[in-house]
Amino acid sequence: MVSAKDPFSARIQAAIQEALTAERSADDLLVSVSDMRARMAKENGTDNPWNVKHVRGGLVDCEFIAQYLQLRYAHEQPHILDTGTVSAFRNLAAAAIIPQATADELIEATRLWRRLQGLLRLTLDGPADPASFPPPLKRRLAEAGQKTDFDSLELEIQRVAALTYSHFNDIIDTPAAQIRTKRETEANED
Repeated sequence: MVSAKDPFSARIQAAIQEALTAERSADDLLVSVSDMRARMAKENGTDNPWNVKHVRGGLVDCEFIAQYLQLRYAHEQPHILDTGTVSAFRNLAAAAIIPQATADELIEATRLWRRLQGLLRLTLDGPADPASFPPPLKRRLAEAGQKTDFDSLELEIQRVAALTYSHFNDIIDTPAAQIRTKRETEANED
C-alpha cells in the first residue's frame, strides 16, 4: 500500500485532481457523455428492469449523471468531487448544481439499485428472470427494496427507473440533442 506521504502518490493524486478540475467545453462534454451512454445502451441495453445496472434509469444512468455533473462543474467548485455516487449527489445539491429534491431521488435510486444488485449477484448465476425467482429470493428482494412484497417492489423499480431516466434525459440527453441540432443547423448555414 502506498503511503499518502509518498511523493509519487502525491504526484498521482495531484494529476488526477488537475484532470478532474480542468475546464472543458460544456457543450462538447455534454454531447460526449450522451454519446457514450448511447453506445453503452446499444451494447448492453436491456428492457429487463432486473438488470438494475444497465436498464435505462438504472445504476449506470445514476453514475453517468453524477460523473457528468462533477466533470462539468469541478473547475468552478472542486469540493463537489467524490468517488462515491451518493456523496457526489449530496455535494452537487449542496453546491446548488442540482435541486435537493433531484439529488434525493437520485440517491434513493442509487441505493435501491445497489441493494438489489448486491443481492442478485449473490444469489444468481445468470440473467435475472423474475419468473424463475424462488419465493425466498422474492421475499429477500422485497426486503432489500424496503417493500412488503415482491409485486410492490416490481412497481417500485419501474417507478424509480422511469424517474431516474427522466432526470438523465433532463440533465444530459435533451440538452445534448439541442446542441447537436444547433451544430447541424450552423453547419448547414455555412
